[in-house]
Amino acid sequence: MRQRAILAAATVALGVIAAAVVTPAFAATTPTISAPSSATGFSQITITGTAEANATVTLYESAYIFNSLDVAIDWDTGEPLTTTASSSGAYSIKRYVDSGFLFAVEASGERSRTVTVTMKVLPTLTVSSTTSGTVTAHVAASPGQPYLPVQVQRQNGSSWSTLSGGYTDSEGTFAATLTGQGAGTTQTYRAYIGADPENAVTANYSSTKTIKVYGTSTGPKAGDVQFTKIQYHGPDGLNNEWFRLTNKTSKTINLSGFTVKDAAGNTYTFSGTYSLGAAKNVYVHTGKGTNGKPDSQHRYWGKTSYIWNNGGDTATLRKGSTTIDSCKWTSDKKVTYC
Repeated sequence: MRQRAILAAATVALGVIAAAVVTPAFAATTPTISAPSSATGFSQITITGTAEANATVTLYESAYIFNSLDVAIDWDTGEPLTTTASSSGAYSIKRYVDSGFLFAVEASGERSRTVTVTMKVLPTLTVSSTTSGTVTAHVAASPGQPYLPVQVQRQNGSSWSTLSGGYTDSEGTFAATLTGQGAGTTQTYRAYIGADPENAVTANYSSTKTIKVYGTSTGPKAGDVQFTKIQYHGPDGLNNEWFRLTNKTSKTINLSGFTVKDAAGNTYTFSGTYSLGAAKNVYVHTGKGTNGKPDSQHRYWGKTSYIWNNGGDTATLRKGSTTIDSCKWTSDKKVTYC
């Protein structure tokens, strides 16, 4: 009897110990998430990642400005947007974005990290011209967000100048009427839409648009401005090498955008507005200096070496693709009057 009592007591003790040992619950796998760092314009992105095999994956999202993740809603069904991970745990979800967004997923009671997708705005520019010398520009932003800063720019040689600016309206659009564009000329334009950091929207340029401006060209023609003297082999010093242009008409001519090239392709461009009065001269010196010094007739190329070849060279004056004048010499006479 005593042995049986001892055995029974031992059995009870083992049962108590066994009852005290709790098998740990299986820890769920934290899902992962990956998305493009940026989207361009209103577009669809693909969100991918991993979760437990065959688990239901629920998408959480928030517009960047709100920074508050909520369950994403399937726009077709009105239900939470979910997908099922494959047997290997992979999943994929497609989602449209119309600003900067935050995304995360939840599966098996675990939440992934949060990822940010910024939005690069996509400007679309259309231009038309039905009035002499005037161009109408229309800019549409994608996404169609209001109050984004807008500029309409025109190409001038290798640079761009801003002709009009403002902000997108409630529809994400902007319109401008550009006057003084040169009747009969061909011009190239682009649109710039600026950033909106609060919505994680970044800036972008539109593609360029080239148009022939309506009307008959009244711009300068060949011979209106001429080389009247080039000192290519003067006294020492880069600023003693220069060319002189003369307005041969009875009207003031704006030399903005005019170029002068030598035979090797070195190019001087009149930038900004430079008005050359009737029968007036302008001198362009090869070296460095301050435009307008010692007077308004003098400008400076800013070169650190000589341009014109003493033994022979050709100077060509153009406005856009139109050759206005040229001057050529074939021997060293120190100066030519073209």
